[in-house]
This record gives sequence, structure tokens and C-alpha cells, in this order.
Amino acid sequence: MIKTILNSITTSLGITSKLLPITKSEYLQFLACAPEFWLLKHHPEEFSGAPDEETRHIMEQGYAIESLARSYFKPSEELDIEFQCTFQSERLLARADIILTETSTGIKSLVEVKSGSKIKDEYYDDLAFQMIAAEAVGVTFNQIGVLHINSEYILSGELNVQELFTYKDVTEVVLALIPNTKINIEAAIECLVQDEPVMELHEYCGQKLDCPAMQRHHPNLPSYNVFHVSRITSSPRKLQELLTRKIVDIGAIPKDFALTDRQRTQVNVAQSGNPIIKQNEIKKTLDGLQFPLYFLDYETLQYGIPLYEGVKPYQQMVFQWSLHVLYAIDEEPVHLDFLSDGRSHPALEFVRTLHSCIPYNNGSLIVWNKSFEMTRNRELAEMYPNFEPFLTNINSRIFDLMEIFQQQHFVHPSFRGSCSIKDVLPVLAPHLSYNNLEVSHGMQAAICWFNIISNKIPEPQKTKMLQNLRRYCKLDTFAMVEIYNFLRNIAFVN
Repeated sequence: MIKTILNSITTSLGITSKLLPITKSEYLQFLACAPEFWLLKHHPEEFSGAPDEETRHIMEQGYAIESLARSYFKPSEELDIEFQCTFQSERLLARADIILTETSTGIKSLVEVKSGSKIKDEYYDDLAFQMIAAEAVGVTFNQIGVLHINSEYILSGELNVQELFTYKDVTEVVLALIPNTKINIEAAIECLVQDEPVMELHEYCGQKLDCPAMQRHHPNLPSYNVFHVSRITSSPRKLQELLTRKIVDIGAIPKDFALTDRQRTQVNVAQSGNPIIKQNEIKKTLDGLQFPLYFLDYETLQYGIPLYEGVKPYQQMVFQWSLHVLYAIDEEPVHLDFLSDGRSHPALEFVRTLHSCIPYNNGSLIVWNKSFEMTRNRELAEMYPNFEPFLTNINSRIFDLMEIFQQQHFVHPSFRGSCSIKDVLPVLAPHLSYNNLEVSHGMQAAICWFNIISNKIPEPQKTKMLQNLRRYCKLDTFAMVEIYNFLRNIAFVN
């Protein structure tokens, strides 16, 4: 009955030709956020435009993985294989990655290729939608599976597609979802024939301030608001309570509102406009460092298809380091660096060159967010046991400069609760900036290097791009030097 009524409604409003069919990606968007789904279908121009560099890189990686997946199953007289088969009815549109048909029995399998290394709940929703779209055009499947990346695979010699991927049968889970998926599809179509859904702020997920629907319906959010309170999105009840009470500006949060100590400190600083500087704590921390000081930063590429021997899918493969060495407080720092051109194994050259520049047990190593560099060092030690003593020694000497800000020894209203070096640097060293660099953040650096080693750019441009990478990584370590100097001046002022 519901289905008949909805078909009548959609036909009478002309929605069939204008807004249908619904694709599986649009359906997933409906499940995530109905207002954004409605906006996507009624005003697609607000989502138009070329994807940004990071999105293009992720899409291209997905295409490359899907292309490899096509050779996972071998066609034969007993097995027929189809790729990118489209199921389209008046209401639904889905495209199947792989369809397997046993020629002797007629048994059909629907296989979804995913570039992730783990099964996500949204994969089941995706496949349930595909099953219903296929059923609408008279196609049924006996088995359903997901082919995804095997995160434990290590490249050794030629790429082994059979080992790169893992196949998981998800038939039972997907079939159990189909009744509820049919209800959700009807709800999505009904959503389209209604007026634009407008939600109060507290009804949004709170995970992204750039949500098109949120921006459309709440365009005048204060630039510094309750969404910026540290880790508040991980406590949705707390955020919803503030928004339900119409408290949006961070300056309006009541003194008696329950916050963690860290959150309360951030809010107090925002409301007073005065920074908190714990001079004794900063001095005590800096006194524990030993000269020479080695300010160190790594750049990595995380890619689903291993590109070099001994590397796993999505392993953070190191390709560049920058080092500023401060031998004494009254001296200028010395800069050293390494950047692979991709022609030899980047990780091996990375650790060899680093080993030649940092002596054993001679000074403190200063990084920003130590878990990143320390994890890379442990991975390198596993790959190259000969360097394990050196890398273990480095890890024992690492100091995380970010901890001074994490532990709130220094809190400034302009940090907006962030400890990112991109937010700290403009306040403490405004003469330095990433804004004028061709490469200005880590993901951009990774994509730039990937394009170089993949020969996606003309040879004459590679030299310039390598120079841009060196400038970016150099600024990362010099920024730490300048932040250290700023803190030292505070700590040791009379």
C-alpha cells in the first residue's frame, strides 16, 4: 500500500523525471543526513565543481584498486564474469562492481570492491541497496561478497593480487538488511516530495561545520563557537544540550555548565581573551632537554597498493625528513634534509641518511606529535633490523613539543582549543607562514610526491615540485625551532 501511494505521489509531482532515480551513493547520503540528501537532489548546483586535489587522489586510488580487483577472479568455461553492470529502474540506479555467474548452475554472486582494509557497516547498506535495485529489473543473486584490501599483505617481488585482496561472504548480513532497506528507500523518496527539511542545530551530527545543509539553514554561526570546544563532538549529549539551550557562541557558555578541566580552561581563555602561561611548568619541561637539539619531521605517503618491497597497504611509507640542529642557544640552527626521488627504495635511503646525521646518545630530538615519528621508527626497525638499535635510541630521546600545549602550560584564545602547529605558529611566530608555499600541508606533500614517482607530471616540473617539498618540510622543523625559542624566552624571563 505504501509503495503504491508513493508511486502515485512521485508521478503526480513529476518527481520521477526530475529527481529519480536514486543512486546508491545518494541513498547512503540519506542515511547519513536527510537534509543534505534533499539538498543534493533538489539543488545539485550547490555540490557542483571539480573535486579538490585530495578527493581526486582518493578517487584515482579507488579506480586503481578496482582495476586490480578485476583480475582476482579468473574467467573460465565454468565461470562468467561481468564488470560494472548497471541496474536502473524508474526509482533506483546501482552499478555492480563484479558479477560472477556459474555457467553450469546459474548461481549468481554480487561482489563489491572496496579500497578499505576493514568491513564497514555502510558496505552492507550499499549492497542491500544494490540487491533491491537489481531485483527491480528482474535480477537476483544467490551470494553476496566484499573484496577488500588485505592490510597484512607485504609486497615481495611482483604484486600478488590474490594476496593483496581478501574476500568475505556477507550474504547473511545483507539479506537480513533488505526489509529495512526497502523501508528506508521509501522514506528517502518521500523525503524528496516534502518541503526542504530544516533541522535545528542540535539535530545535526556535529561532525562537520562545513555541512552544506547546516550552512544553508544556519549561515551566521559565530566564527568561534561551541563546535570548537575541544573534543566536544565526542560528547554529543553535552553539545546537544548547549545547542538546545540556544548557546552557540563559545563566549556564552555558562560558568556552571559541566565541562572537563581541559574544556573549561579553553572556554575561560576564550571568554577572558587572556592567555594562560605557566612559566614554571614550561621552564621545567625545557630544562629537561639536552643540547644539541634535533628538530625533526617526517613526511609519508599512505597508499592502498604497496609501491615498494617490504611495504604493506596503507603503511605510512616515509619518503622525506627535515632536521634543524641547534647546537647551542646562542647559535643559528643548521638545516639538513633528505627527499627521495622514488628511483630507489625511499625507506632504506631515508633511514640510511638519517643515521648518518644523528649521533647516538647526543642530545634531545624534538618533534610535534611524537606518536607519528615513533611509530614510523618502529616500522623502519622491523623492515631493517640492522638499524633497529639506532631507531630505538632515537625513540628513547624524543620530546614532543606539542605536549606543552596539550598539557595547557600555554593556552591562547587564538589557538581555539587546537594544538596543531598550523594553529600555534601564527600566534607565536607570525613572521612564518605556510600560506605562501606551493605545498602547505602533509596530505598535499604526499600527493605531490606520489605524482612525481608515478610520472604523472612532465620531467621539467619535477625539479620544481621537489623544491616545493623541501621548502614545506623545512618550514615544519624551523617552525618548531621558532616556537621553542619563543617558549624559552617566556620560561627564562626574569
